[in-house]
Amino acid sequence: MKRFTNRQKKYLSLVRIVLCIVKMIACVVYLFTHFAFNMNLLYIVIAIIIAILLTRWFYKQYKILNAGIKAEKESYKALKHLPKEYKVYKNVSLEFKNQHTELDQLIMSQYGIVIVETKSYSGKLSGYEDAQQWTYIKHLPKGKNQTTKIKNPLMQLEREIYILTRILKKE
Repeated sequence: MKRFTNRQKKYLSLVRIVLCIVKMIACVVYLFTHFAFNMNLLYIVIAIIIAILLTRWFYKQYKILNAGIKAEKESYKALKHLPKEYKVYKNVSLEFKNQHTELDQLIMSQYGIVIVETKSYSGKLSGYEDAQQWTYIKHLPKGKNQTTKIKNPLMQLEREIYILTRILKKE
């Protein structure tokens, strides 16, 4: 069974969201064309509101995914300027005993191996090294702040290191 990379999964999620929105719009059009005279106006308004909410949600998800992909491209572009003895790989897919992960960038040289995990946040990110979640505070317009709990990125990195070391020990 073929495993998809994280990037491919992100694109597949976007395609699913778009298809969901298209289906919703098709339902609204169908309702307008076939039942407009027999249907209560309230149902039409509800269908339109749902379509609008889905569209807003899709756009928000698209912006988040797009920011992450853009950040990964920028970090890879910066890492390509390392001296020639450093080999930089991007989107490295690893699997060990049914554990799967994808490294954003992997740097290999005679001096060692470095895993680079790229995140795209603007605002304040805080947390303890061993905490399950960190706090992300994003500064919004009009002086407001939005606080969100996110998974500790160091734990993701520890998992990636674990899988990579197990593969290297096996080989």
